[in-house]
Amino acid sequence: MKHKMNLWNDSFEAIKDGWEITEMRLNDEKRSKIEIGDEIEFTNTETNEVLICEVIKNYKYINFEELY
Repeated sequence: MKHKMNLWNDSFEAIKDGWEITEMRLNDEKRSKIEIGDEIEFTNTETNEVLICEVIKNYKYINFEELY
């Protein structure tokens, strides 16, 4: 399955350049459908450039304290 998400330019560039490999989002209704093997199509909100990434892990935490 392919999911679409928008990213601010700095976050988009960080993923594109390979120094950010984890995308953290709240596990709302839309994101709860993301599974390992799915693709996420990220769109840069400033340039409209598109980057497609494969989900290789999916971590779920109760809150940000548990995450950190």
